[in-house]
Amino acid sequence: MHTRLEKQSILWAVPAETSDIREGIRPIPRIHRMARPGFTLIELLVVIAIIAILASMLLPALGLAKERAKRTQCLNNIRQQGLGLTLYAGEHSDLLPIRSAFAYALSPDGKQPKTDAQAVEYLEGLGKLYPNYIKETRVFYCPSCRWENLSYDGPYGWKKNFPLHTTGGDNGINNSYVYLFTSNPLKPSRVSEIGQGALTTDFYFLGAGDVIHKTGYNVSYADGHGAWYADGQRQIARSNGGVGSNDPINRDWWEHFSRNIPPKTKL
Repeated sequence: MHTRLEKQSILWAVPAETSDIREGIRPIPRIHRMARPGFTLIELLVVIAIIAILASMLLPALGLAKERAKRTQCLNNIRQQGLGLTLYAGEHSDLLPIRSAFAYALSPDGKQPKTDAQAVEYLEGLGKLYPNYIKETRVFYCPSCRWENLSYDGPYGWKKNFPLHTTGGDNGINNSYVYLFTSNPLKPSRVSEIGQGALTTDFYFLGAGDVIHKTGYNVSYADGHGAWYADGQRQIARSNGGVGSNDPINRDWWEHFSRNIPPKTKL
């Protein structure tokens, strides 16, 4: 005969499986986990190849979406320019700002301002819209521009040369839009005479017509609206390589913009 304490000692000494059986409890089976094998080299190479294929399919689409967003922002810039120019003319007897010697310049060469007041006074062309009609100067720069000489923070851009020139030297301030491509830039132009003709565009004339967009151009018109001018075949960009800004081919394209005539149609 065992005492109560002896029985308890014997019970604790018995293994768990045995004690469970004695107490009428079903024993819990032990689980033996098998180690899962890792990826083989071939499997890893297959996964990497799939990722590379998906990336090659997605990246071009993402690039197109990004460019479309930039093109939309550029069109917004163009519309603000057209509206600002028509408002300026409304307050200046129908006259538009006199253009600089260079259609893409906001200020002339050879004039370095020494004060903030002089910096505003020296502005020409589209620059005359600052600050009364356009306060945000990035409106003068297309976000798609790939040439630093025409960019906001480039060596000849607004950021580094207004109010004082820090990198441009005696050169005027450049922007990435062309304004009033006329044969006589010093002659004041009237909005009423231009009618629905072009005022500004992101087409750059010096043999580099596609430094902005590659499938067309944004254009502002004298009636205040802006629109996309399609050139999917890049006919304009391929036609003016190595020519000067005043070459007749560029005047021909400006006339196409003004009349909204497709590039393939001859005037």
